[in-house]
Amino acid sequence: MIRSFNLRIFMIFWVVLCVIVAAHHFIFYPLMAEILDINIIPEQGLIRGALPGDNQTYYLIADKIFNSKMSFGDKLFPIGKDPNYFIGLIFSQFLYYFSGHSLLFYSWFVNTPLMALGLMQIYFVARQFKIPDRTLYILMFILVFVPFNFYSVTQINKDIFTFVFFALSLNTIFKINSSGSFPSLNISLICIFAFVLFAVRPYQLTLFSVSWLLLSFLFLIRTKSILCAVKPIFVSGLLILVYFLAAHFIGADPRVNEMDGLSSEVTTYPVDVLGKRSQNQNHSIGQTDGISQKESIGQTEGISQKESIGQRENISNNDVTTHTDNGMAKDSITLELVIDNLILKLNGYRQHFINSTPVAAMIIDRDLRFNSLADLVAYFPKGIKNLIIEPNPFRLLGDKKGYVNPVLKWFYLPWMLYLYILLIKMITMNIRNMHSYEALLLSVFIFSTLLPYAYFIPNLGTVARYSSPMIFYLASVLAFSQVNSR
Repeated sequence: MIRSFNLRIFMIFWVVLCVIVAAHHFIFYPLMAEILDINIIPEQGLIRGALPGDNQTYYLIADKIFNSKMSFGDKLFPIGKDPNYFIGLIFSQFLYYFSGHSLLFYSWFVNTPLMALGLMQIYFVARQFKIPDRTLYILMFILVFVPFNFYSVTQINKDIFTFVFFALSLNTIFKINSSGSFPSLNISLICIFAFVLFAVRPYQLTLFSVSWLLLSFLFLIRTKSILCAVKPIFVSGLLILVYFLAAHFIGADPRVNEMDGLSSEVTTYPVDVLGKRSQNQNHSIGQTDGISQKESIGQTEGISQKESIGQRENISNNDVTTHTDNGMAKDSITLELVIDNLILKLNGYRQHFINSTPVAAMIIDRDLRFNSLADLVAYFPKGIKNLIIEPNPFRLLGDKKGYVNPVLKWFYLPWMLYLYILLIKMITMNIRNMHSYEALLLSVFIFSTLLPYAYFIPNLGTVARYSSPMIFYLASVLAFSQVNSR
């Protein structure tokens, strides 16, 4: 029977991760700082251990929270108004308790235990594929060095919460599948982390709820039991319930406000309560190796409200009506209208990413607009390709800028080559293992969670942040699986 927690395994992962973080902090980072000439100046949003990127935004938020005279209870209030605020709030407590403006303690006591929890969950899932323990431990620690996972462990980052939620969800799915029971501990953890995920990336909570709903059909086909199919539906319903509760009590998703044509300056706490940043600070943040801060506090980086997602060419959600024979207007919702509304939001979301990072090297299909369901179906093969093999090494080598910073780019290249080898091994040597129901279950959940990113986000770098760890895990498990071996 699949497990959810084991203290010994958790401590193994945590201790090794702490050693990796310490090695980065005292050896790898100083070398990078010297090679790249990184100036470690707190006023510019860079602290010891920090690389140019989103962590500068989080640090500046944390610094404002730390220097605020508000009570801790009052500081909790703005959670949900800004997707970056929650991370800044957590880090501000480490600024308070530990001096030196260093990421080391934050990584040791926030990032590494979270990553250890996530690794433990997917470790137990991978054991269902009868992979030898030694091989499995090696694969788990290689997963840590997937560039964006490594970035999450060593930096102030939101991605680690997505990874933990994915791992908990995957463990719960396989636990339901293997035992047929309803794991109360797993469900409780999922609900807790669902609130956290809402605070940092609300739309991902919606994607996970849809994935759980799709799994109910797979469970029904496999077991031909309505009772088994109801369990994933119940979890999907719980996630939707958490979303609405969180939206009610801690504020709506700021991106929803943008979609409704409201001002994109939705960040209330760092701007209105703590005061706006100086022009020098804003300038320093924007000059991070050509990477614009698309999630900067209260900043829109030159994006006009007319270019906001919410405009949708004067089409309002409230204007969807039909007329009866007597000429009276009557509210009506049809499948065609739902699809049209989805396509409008999809195109608007893509344009939002293009507008927020217009010079990003990894943006593709800038002029692409979906007009019908047929267009979405036609894009499916390219979407799958973008999830698995993009950004490819040749694209990275050809780009003069971007990919967070030059170190991460060169770190990404050998990993992509290794992933290609792993995919070839999975296809040529272990294709029989892909026919197992467990492999199908793993693949359906991962791709149903990731595929919307390929449609909604035209920036391959952003897509890779979410997809690369999960694709690597899928390829590793299927390549070394011995479920059907003779």
